[in-house]
Amino acid sequence: MTGTLLQIGRSGAHAARAALDTSAHNIANSATPGYTRRAARLSVAPAGLNPARGPIAGGGVTVAGVSQPETRFLRAETRRADTALARAAAELDGLLSGEAALQRAGLSASLDRFEASLAKLASAPLEPALRLEVLERAGAVAAGFNAAHGHLATAGDEHALRIEEGVAAANGLAASLGELNLRLSRSQPESAAKATLLDQRDALLARLVPLTGATVRLDAVGRAVVQLGDGGPLLLGPAGAAALRVERQSDGAMRFLAGAADAPGVGGELAGREQARSHLARAVTALDDAARQLAGIVNTAQAGGATPSGSAGAPLFSGEDAATLAVCLSDPDALATAGAGAPVRSRDTRALDALRTALAHSGPAAAVDAIGAGLAASIAARTGTRDLHAAFAQSAHEALGDIAGIDLDAEAASLLRFQQLFQASGKVMQTAARVFDSLLEIGR
Repeated sequence: MTGTLLQIGRSGAHAARAALDTSAHNIANSATPGYTRRAARLSVAPAGLNPARGPIAGGGVTVAGVSQPETRFLRAETRRADTALARAAAELDGLLSGEAALQRAGLSASLDRFEASLAKLASAPLEPALRLEVLERAGAVAAGFNAAHGHLATAGDEHALRIEEGVAAANGLAASLGELNLRLSRSQPESAAKATLLDQRDALLARLVPLTGATVRLDAVGRAVVQLGDGGPLLLGPAGAAALRVERQSDGAMRFLAGAADAPGVGGELAGREQARSHLARAVTALDDAARQLAGIVNTAQAGGATPSGSAGAPLFSGEDAATLAVCLSDPDALATAGAGAPVRSRDTRALDALRTALAHSGPAAAVDAIGAGLAASIAARTGTRDLHAAFAQSAHEALGDIAGIDLDAEAASLLRFQQLFQASGKVMQTAARVFDSLLEIGR
């Protein structure tokens, strides 16, 4: 009887100590990102099955394991929300960089000043200062196209580089998950070590899935199988990780591959970066078209008009696109303002008027403004999408935190409860000792 009481008290003290350690560990990690609350699972050992001392007449308390709340579905929902947010934020980042590139170049203002200088020249077509101003404004327009093209191309290259960096990061995360899968397969169920491994797995998945948009399956042991897209190639399977690759195509597009197979199902931040790069590439194409349009309109007007000397006008612009657009006319007197066949030193402005009309109705200024307006409209739409996904992600994280997070008040109450259990177990052992002493006295 006395031995049984001692065993019961001793088992209760050990169980209380394990529970106290678990609560203290929760409190110490209350601010640790990705940490999931743990609890010592206690159970009553049936009579004769106390594992510490062998067969006994009465039961005791034993620590059956370390449990964690079931968060598999909440974590999956959180990863989905984070993936949508990462994709929207990456695409918005590209649109904002494109808008900033156009603004830094100041192209729209340069085009407006160029057209204003043509209007001023129309009032005094033979004035040397006004002719020189037209050439200077034309040079500023060419420089604006060059700068806008350079800024947009640089922004696109930055996103392409970040895609390549993201692919390298995804491969590193997948390799780490593969090693973690192996350790999970060897871990003891419901142990503190396995709880730590599961937290590490979830932390890696919380980075990998929003980056790639992958889907995740967890087996009974807790090992992760990661698949790109719905039915796409495996990024991490039972045989290990497959290297994710990206190739730059001749048109600048980024092609994703997993091993030797195409990986069209890549999503998340990587897909958002690729969409951003595509937005910027289309803006560059539209800018090149505007530059060619400007050169064509102006040079056609020059060829169809007459200079003050009576000769045909020479081309004002050269170049094949926005990057190479340049002013190739240095003599202000070579500007054709009069109509063809006009006499020498004519104040006729038919050629200049035709140029101004062409620029007003189908000129590059409208095309450049359309690029900016398109980016602005897309930014407004994507901002709303990003904010919506941010709200969803916040809600998902809050729901996960309610289940997996640490409530310091609850942990403090647990500390008090298990401290009382520890003290009660000590009292049981003290009582057993006094009973044993009393039996010895009676025996004497």
